[in-house]
Amino acid sequence: MYRYWRSHRLEKCGSSGTVRTIAALLGFLLVGSTHSPGVVAQWQFETTPFLWASGQHGHIRFRNFDADLDIGLGDLLSEVDGAIMLPFEWRSGRWGIGFEIVYIDLSDQDADAAGFETVDYQANHQIIELAPRFTLFHIGPAAIDILAGGRYMRVDNDLTLGSDTLQPTTLRLRDRWIEPLGGARARAAVSRWTFVAHGDIGGFGLGSDLTWQILGYAGYRFGPRLTLRGGYRYLSVDFDDDDDAFEFDVRMRGLMIGASFRF
Repeated sequence: MYRYWRSHRLEKCGSSGTVRTIAALLGFLLVGSTHSPGVVAQWQFETTPFLWASGQHGHIRFRNFDADLDIGLGDLLSEVDGAIMLPFEWRSGRWGIGFEIVYIDLSDQDADAAGFETVDYQANHQIIELAPRFTLFHIGPAAIDILAGGRYMRVDNDLTLGSDTLQPTTLRLRDRWIEPLGGARARAAVSRWTFVAHGDIGGFGLGSDLTWQILGYAGYRFGPRLTLRGGYRYLSVDFDDDDDAFEFDVRMRGLMIGASFRF
């Protein structure tokens, strides 16, 4: 029953319905937190648009067709059409709410599939995460946060296979799901420098079989509202839909650079 809800109900509501649902939940959390009786909460808001040089490594399978992906750093300029991370964070005291949108659009004309001379891979991935967090403790200039929430992921893949004896065939490999996640984050500030290390894990068979990621970045603060940041992100997704005979086992990794704006 769960796989029916994941594969079909989400297909009908589409990504816009999911975005509205998450936005409504985010608004509820904000309103509920800022209107507690007897408490005047001072919320701070920060957003950090990142460009992510995201390569992809792994394989995808649809029925009897398998393709291996290997898009490295040297291929990104010609094969990545766009890779953007847009995280938002609201904080008040020890509580916070994180919300992130990730968009990846890339192509690979050198993918490998057994029995085919030409393989053209087109991919569009969208990730939306919502994760409230809580600061466990401070150690001098450093702090440790724990977080828990959910992740929506949509993968759209077009795989065009060709050979000398067969006309090119295009397979549309698409799925979307929602899954839980939990993780932790360490952050520190030393003079004008800031450092963040983040890790989380999710899925557990309730969406993907397993999704996990680690990321870290350093920043230099130019003023109270502007910080330039750079770092590295690694995201591993292992998704298997037996009903549609679709498997997506891919690692996305690469450098990222951006700027934080605080209000």
